[in-house]
Amino acid sequence: MSKKQEEFKEMKETVVEKVTNELVKANQKSLPVFTKEEKTLYRRLLKGIDSDITKVQKSYLDIAFKLHQIYNSKLYEIDGFKNIYDLAKTKYGLARGTCSDYINIIEKFGYFENGVCMSLLPEFKDFSFSQLIPMLSMTEEQRKLISVNMTVREIKEMKRQFEDSNTLIAEQEELQAENKASAYVQEELDIPESYDGDIDGIIQNSHSAFLASVDSLEDLSRDDLRNVIETALKDFRKNKKGIVPRLAISLVW
Repeated sequence: MSKKQEEFKEMKETVVEKVTNELVKANQKSLPVFTKEEKTLYRRLLKGIDSDITKVQKSYLDIAFKLHQIYNSKLYEIDGFKNIYDLAKTKYGLARGTCSDYINIIEKFGYFENGVCMSLLPEFKDFSFSQLIPMLSMTEEQRKLISVNMTVREIKEMKRQFEDSNTLIAEQEELQAENKASAYVQEELDIPESYDGDIDGIIQNSHSAFLASVDSLEDLSRDDLRNVIETALKDFRKNKKGIVPRLAISLVW
């Protein structure tokens, strides 16, 4: 590197350093300067807000306890209201959904004695009202994954993930039921491997389709059997040939 290049490099570094220092000074000047008293006031106000929010959350739960007692004893009829929702809307401007949240929180998370809710169950007593709302639709196992230290936003995100998972499971179960129904129909109608897709023709030439067999009356109430039958009925009712299927129960031996 020539002497001229070195001088240019040094000059460039000097200029950059000078500009940087000027920017830092300008930024420091633009920042507001607070006194010690102002900072103390700020901390005190934040602490007060925290305390007020805690009181608000407690008041929500107090309202929930009282509304539930009125609801449970039908005391709203004293003023001629048909239900707790009409009372809550007329007297306090509470929307039906909000009132429902109050009632359901007590129903799901309350500890009862002689039909009266005395407090929240121990495992939920440290949760705020806002935290409990998104937990209403969760299963017991899902709620065990929720921590009292989680924010409302985090709990809602967990709820969304649970719902997405439940939707996926439901879709998988529906697909399995459809496949099961299809397998039953194919076996009973003796559909050949060379089947060309003309299910209408096969249905028209047959007057029954085996769906399932059970060994007891209790088995008739099984969810998987119900899904198979409902899926088969749905498929048959979509048939364009005008066939109206019905269920027939037979004893076989």
